[in-house]
Amino acid sequence: MRKFLNIILLSLFAGAVASCCKDETPEIRVRKKADHTLVMYLVADNNLYANLSRNVRQAAEAVASGALSAVNGRIAVYFDPNPNVHNPVLFTITEQNGKAVYDTVKRYGSQLSTDKAVMTQVCKDIRSLLPSESYGISLGSHATGWVPAAGNDLAMRSGSLEQNLWLRPQGALLTRAFGLDRQDGTEYHMDIADLSEGLSPIEWSYILTDACFMSSVEALYELRGRAPYIVASPTEIMSDGFPYAEVVSILFESPAITEQTLTEVCNAYMRHYRNADVASASIALVRTSELETLAAAVKDLLDAGTRPVDAAQIQAFEGLSPHVFYDLDHYVENLSNDAARYEAFTRALASTVLFKESTPRIYSAFKPGYFPVTRCCGLSSYIENEEFPIFNGFYRNTAWYAATHSQSEGEE
Repeated sequence: MRKFLNIILLSLFAGAVASCCKDETPEIRVRKKADHTLVMYLVADNNLYANLSRNVRQAAEAVASGALSAVNGRIAVYFDPNPNVHNPVLFTITEQNGKAVYDTVKRYGSQLSTDKAVMTQVCKDIRSLLPSESYGISLGSHATGWVPAAGNDLAMRSGSLEQNLWLRPQGALLTRAFGLDRQDGTEYHMDIADLSEGLSPIEWSYILTDACFMSSVEALYELRGRAPYIVASPTEIMSDGFPYAEVVSILFESPAITEQTLTEVCNAYMRHYRNADVASASIALVRTSELETLAAAVKDLLDAGTRPVDAAQIQAFEGLSPHVFYDLDHYVENLSNDAARYEAFTRALASTVLFKESTPRIYSAFKPGYFPVTRCCGLSSYIENEEFPIFNGFYRNTAWYAATHSQSEGEE
């Protein structure tokens, strides 16, 4: 049952919103196999609804312009809006006679899209109903990097400094900070470990994380088995997100997704924001197979002994106070007591981060305002802080911490 779904203009200010809801129940059937499918997993039951809807429209505009013509390509969108609009829906975007055709694949009842069981089922549905030689995914919503949902929830109840850390001052510009969904008035987030498990039904060719702070080494290490390449930002992403009209065109230039393809995606992202009213952006292309080598280099350096570090002197990647995300290279350089071990680390870092770029200054909604960027290796790192006892505890339970620290140190 192929049909055009409505594209509704909410207002000129809010932008275009894709509405994918009809009264009838779509026929559940397997579509023809594609060469490549880009999945857009969009959790929009939050203040990014208009922006994420606009991203869908941008992708559709690229499709209508012939972006899929070079390959047997398809875009699959899982869209979870405010339930007052409609329940989550899975639909595809393909081209027919110069128009973007929207095809409803499956509608879901009210559900939390930040629940790993829900994401797992959606991925299984995509794999079974939308067969493809290869898949890539773009994750669009809010996020707080490696910091776990449980850590944030506990902080909110603790009365500690961490309690109000993520509050944005009134008037701050909107940024994408993955996975803020709501149910019965309660906000739910998704742990990175749960995200990794939720993505597991499909072997992804790449992951585009269109959400803030996801190029944290702790988060990327958790996701290392899900895709050979991850595109992510160590800082906040402005609410426009990725420039999908251009990104879709790049991803479907050839059936084979290469490092060069994803480098072009990164360049398109930076071009977009260098020319934007708010010229604020950072991006990295990470080869996940090298993350364990990077962890081993860090562990070797730490085991050899380190110097005390003044975190206030390390490049930070947000306007939080105190900071949570710091430049990994700048941090390790200041930690190191051994030039040879630091050089081994930088070699591992260069093999891991294939592309990195940042504007000279970055906007943070937590300040709000800009801060200068003089160091950006593409990856952020947490630095333990006695003012963050809750986050420190969760940090010591990350896979990255376990890989970079001796067991006896973790037990102290």
